[in-house]
Amino acid sequence: MIGALPPALNDAPLVRDWLRLEEGRATLLTGRVELGQGAVTAIVAIAAAELGLDPEAIDVVSGDTDRTPNEGFTVGSMSISQGGAAVAWAASAARLLVLAEAARRLNVAAAELSVRSGAIIHDETTTGLDFLEVGAAVDLSVATADHGDPGRMPRAAELSRIDLPDRVLGAPFVHDIGGAETLAGRVLHPPQRGARPVTLDTEALAARPGVLHVVIDGDALGVIAANQSDVDAAISWANEQAGWQQEDAKFGDLRDFLGKRLETAGDTVFEQGDADAAKGDVVEVRTSRGYIAHAAIGPAAAVACWNDGQLTVDSSTQGVFPLRGALAKAFKLDTSAITVRHRAGSGCYGHNGTDDAAADAVFLARAVPGTPVRVVWSRTDEFRAGPLGAAMATSVRITLSEGRMSGVRVRVASPPHSSRPGTAGHPCLSTPARFDPPQAFPQMPDVPPNRGGGADRNAIPLYAIPHMRVEKTLIHDLPLRTSSLRGLGTHVNVVAIERGVEAAARATGTDPVAFRLAHLDDPRARAVIERVAGDGLPAPDASGAWGLGFARYKNTAAYCAVALRLEVGERLRVTNVRVAVDTGAIISRDGTLNQIEGGLLQAISWTLLEEMPLHGSGAGAIGWEDYPILRFSDVPDDVQIELVDRPDEPSLGCAEALVGPTAAAICIAAESFMGASLPEMPLTPARILSAM
Repeated sequence: MIGALPPALNDAPLVRDWLRLEEGRATLLTGRVELGQGAVTAIVAIAAAELGLDPEAIDVVSGDTDRTPNEGFTVGSMSISQGGAAVAWAASAARLLVLAEAARRLNVAAAELSVRSGAIIHDETTTGLDFLEVGAAVDLSVATADHGDPGRMPRAAELSRIDLPDRVLGAPFVHDIGGAETLAGRVLHPPQRGARPVTLDTEALAARPGVLHVVIDGDALGVIAANQSDVDAAISWANEQAGWQQEDAKFGDLRDFLGKRLETAGDTVFEQGDADAAKGDVVEVRTSRGYIAHAAIGPAAAVACWNDGQLTVDSSTQGVFPLRGALAKAFKLDTSAITVRHRAGSGCYGHNGTDDAAADAVFLARAVPGTPVRVVWSRTDEFRAGPLGAAMATSVRITLSEGRMSGVRVRVASPPHSSRPGTAGHPCLSTPARFDPPQAFPQMPDVPPNRGGGADRNAIPLYAIPHMRVEKTLIHDLPLRTSSLRGLGTHVNVVAIERGVEAAARATGTDPVAFRLAHLDDPRARAVIERVAGDGLPAPDASGAWGLGFARYKNTAAYCAVALRLEVGERLRVTNVRVAVDTGAIISRDGTLNQIEGGLLQAISWTLLEEMPLHGSGAGAIGWEDYPILRFSDVPDDVQIELVDRPDEPSLGCAEALVGPTAAAICIAAESFMGASLPEMPLTPARILSAM
């Protein structure tokens, strides 16, 4: 089953908003974009299966404000559960409309017809009618909701990634597009948010080799040159020469600051029973992390061109329509004057610097009308100017009564987890925030519960505990810009909850696997734990220990359990992993496995290695030597993944489901081996020695 009508069908209600049928070809229009996750391939497979066409007969247009439906951002593991479902509805409507026309021509009942590889079949016999030929004569300007009837997500054939041939054969990323007339541009980003330039010889900058223009608006300054090497050299020189007015850190030690915010009651976001009335023994844990970066291997990039009052932007943004709206506000244009087209980039895991790079390109291209300007950020730009994953802390206080969890109180302290373009009605773009007058950032709200929550995402335990209270304290006085990064609050919240449950199990003398199962009523939750843990996990040995983590992403999406072995030596290394994921109906098994493996490795990297160093009130990293990430030598030796396919259930998405359970399993394994509490991520050797 697909479930409720996908939201995008409210804004794009007609079948022709999603599909065009012509003789010989079908064109699929989707607002979802390819970020390396294989989503567009899966959506094409859904359309092909629903229409009865071979995938090779379908062209796809993805993320184009002039052509495709507005599906907002490609986020939250919802490309299939919502984007794929919308396409299934539209494709089913198109198929039924075409078969109705074929039935009229054949003088038979439409229910007696089917489609196989584009041929219309009656009683297992080819009728001689071609689906696309008939479809070209059918009016698709009708409401999808009135004609579509997909019932359940179609069982698509496994389809090879349609985007990979272009990548292998050298089709350009957005970093490379543009002809000989395209100029190179860079903006001088401040060393920390809010810093103002006070000394810089702009005449000397303009005289640097290859520099064509120095563009200034308020405190925003950029350079346009004939080629990338010249613009990079000019910005490097400017970075060395510029003096900045900036503030020192006011929050002291970041972890202490977060901990103090946990000590006061926050806003209640969920309550069940009376958590204060639960009586018994108490276990309490606290988990925190610092800021983390997106750390995509390729930096952000964009190309912009102003031409006769029209603006065209090529970007690997997650949301072409929200970016268009933000650019319209920042540059005082009507949205009808702006076209934003998605182009392949180096992938992302949430709101990185891509939208800001697009604003940089627009800012610079305004100075050279009719000429495209390409902006490619440096690694330092990525770390300094791009949004970061929020530093946060979560405490979990569990009350035990007669060997069971009778009460739990969860407290979360965190900056907001979104500053995406258009948030709170503002552009939320870094360079326009320095214009005169500035397009300043407002005080950001957090992601609301109906979108899965932000800091409080996965803060409500899924376990059957009669008395619960979940509180959230939003922090607005930390200086670094934060926004959505894979899983949002899930990473810290699931670790805190699972560490608390593990501690509660040990306090009662109960096997942690059995303890979890005894507190879970949902059979799908129990099933993934049983698949990875069986009757229990091996005891710690001389060189390592096993740990278990479980969560249902957003408490509404995919179920995931991870059991893994952590080897402890001069460094920590995950060697063996068992994963079970229930993501409902699986559209692409290969794509699902790829996403699970990627999510697993990123969670390992976050939990063992990643943290943005701070320099004063700003991000302190300028290159990879300052911000280590997982290396190929750190990849686990053995990874076993079991997919629980439920074809009659809605598809749930999968990549973000790995974040919390993987991190929790690592932390629990480390604590089991060390016999000490390890409340701070990443689990660096220095932190472990301190805890010991």
